Amino acid sequence: MIPLPLLFTRNAGIIIYINFTIGMAMFAVFYFCSLYFTLVLNYSSSKSGTSITYYLPGLAFGAYSAIFLCNVYPKQTFHPLLLGSIITPVVITILAIALNNGNKNLIFGMLALTGVGIGVRFMPGTLHGVGYFPNQIASIVSLLLLSVSLGGTLGITVMTNVFNGRLRERGINLSGAGASLDGIAGLSGDQQSVLRNEAKGAISLAFWAVSAFLWLGLGLCVGLGNVDIGAKGVGRACRGSYLGSLLREKEATGEEEWPQE
Repeated sequence: MIPLPLLFTRNAGIIIYINFTIGMAMFAVFYFCSLYFTLVLNYSSSKSGTSITYYLPGLAFGAYSAIFLCNVYPKQTFHPLLLGSIITPVVITILAIALNNGNKNLIFGMLALTGVGIGVRFMPGTLHGVGYFPNQIASIVSLLLLSVSLGGTLGITVMTNVFNGRLRERGINLSGAGASLDGIAGLSGDQQSVLRNEAKGAISLAFWAVSAFLWLGLGLCVGLGNVDIGAKGVGRACRGSYLGSLLREKEATGEEEWPQE
């Protein structure tokens, strides 16, 4: 069901990994920032949930930025994809530092910027895939959707293992999240302080761990191609690396070669 020849072409592989990192960043913010607000800052469930909504204005701004970059100027897919791939790892890295330092204003700001980095890549990623593989639209779009979920699942798995491993090193076991969070209220003041401090460091370390995947995605963007968007929709596709073509001061056009069915 997964077309492997398509999966291992240059632009399909890179754009799928970009969507993979989108899922990682999105799930990380939703789950672990919420856990940080509840476990470290002692927010109630409702206040913790509303604090995550700082992500939504950034997501809207990123989506409208993608519309402008694809439909107004420069009417290409490479620029929003590169922009989002730069913003997301930088923001997640700063967010890891802010979580460790307990800087709430910086945390909320980075939540909004995470939304920008994710929102600016949603539509251009699909357009990029369609531009390079117009005869396999269903396959490339399905792979892009699947990669978001897979990225989020792997990201949460990595972060959970890093989080639990760090706490176990400190002699703390939080297996069974619901019971553990309820049981924190029964601890003494000193015990709660120690637990919250260790949890803060563990969550920060989990964000550091997932940021490595995001920086790798930025590195892969160097090999990404480019698709022009004309008045009639998706147009010509640049063969090979778009940045490479700029450095060579020549433009190669045409559709990327990929294995036929």
